Amino acid sequence: MKRGKQPLGCPAAHLDTIIGPGLALALALIAAIASIGCEPDPSPSTEAEPASARAAPRRAEEPDASKNVTRIVLDSLARVERPHVVLIMIDTLRRDHVHAYGYPRETTPSIDALARSAIRYDRAYSQSSWTTPSTASILTGRYPSQLGVRKQTDPLPDHATLLPEILRTHGYRTAAVVSHVFISERWNFDQGYDEFDASNSRGHAAVTSASVSDAAIEFIESSFPQGPSFLLVHYFDPHFDYIEHEDFRFSEDTDYEGWVKSGMLFGDLRRKRHEMNDDDFRRLLALYDSEIAFTDHHIGRVLDAIRALGFWDESLVVLSADHGEEFMEHDKFAHGRTLYEEQIRVPLIIKWPNAKQGAVSRRLVQSIDVLPSLLDYLEVPPPPGIAGAPIQRQTRARPT
Repeated sequence: MKRGKQPLGCPAAHLDTIIGPGLALALALIAAIASIGCEPDPSPSTEAEPASARAAPRRAEEPDASKNVTRIVLDSLARVERPHVVLIMIDTLRRDHVHAYGYPRETTPSIDALARSAIRYDRAYSQSSWTTPSTASILTGRYPSQLGVRKQTDPLPDHATLLPEILRTHGYRTAAVVSHVFISERWNFDQGYDEFDASNSRGHAAVTSASVSDAAIEFIESSFPQGPSFLLVHYFDPHFDYIEHEDFRFSEDTDYEGWVKSGMLFGDLRRKRHEMNDDDFRRLLALYDSEIAFTDHHIGRVLDAIRALGFWDESLVVLSADHGEEFMEHDKFAHGRTLYEEQIRVPLIIKWPNAKQGAVSRRLVQSIDVLPSLLDYLEVPPPPGIAGAPIQRQTRARPT
């Protein structure tokens, strides 16, 4: 079943061309266009797609987009001097499959509970539609073009200054638990950590959310009582292969006997995508949603551990995704080859210390704004050359 028209092309993973940040903002296609690196297609075609990118359609200004909700909220809260900082990254999580963002299925009760005491950013955009450049931008506040991360083989440069490096120089104990090789030590993402655990980077068929949370909770229980800590927790399970989890099923049609199966190889799905009927498509989305709900459950374990230890009020928790996922909106599956909204508009939820009530911000924000926003709250000077800006200091709405 064809669900779109002609796809917007993105260069293949080997292409060096990028669109610079100035042009991206001028076109109002948020900074996602600053990186055109593409995650390798697990079943690549022999012909590269066109190296092109266009601006997203102009959006009508939201009524409160000019208000700096973050500043208003922070002004109402008692500041915590050196809060614990937890950055939760979910690979391949579409914003519009999160219940807190209006998705009808209750896929994300733990994330929804977090949002009820946090600011939910409704118009947040990633710097890329694949993992390495988008995560690099979150951790450095820089565009992928500044970092030289253009191809799947490009590691983070040694000269890049990551958030954990900055915080460690200010007395933080730092740790990361990651589950994708593209952000492992092999790609130089282990800079600045006292503990770096990439043992859950076990490929597309592995199920890792439980063990990721186990390792994260172990660090929380051992480090948080000792002093200010920074923890990056990365979950991979929503990424293909899409696997149904027994306690997290969303298949309405229990009599489905079609060819879409839990854990099927992505190459098979890609080759047969134009044969899909409505039942097949519903089944595929049910598998993806099961992955999200399973991951959300284990995220809830991490958040509960912080609460149980009594550190919730003094913790700053950020939850986001590196990119989204396409389900034939533009004639493709997966990610990394286009820059449509379903791939670069991501969830972003920030629970500031001492926050008790939720709020929604409709300002246009980017993943590169996360690092400077955290440093601004911590009153830590940012490194020179960052491209992002503290969300709480932005005085004018970006163009739409």
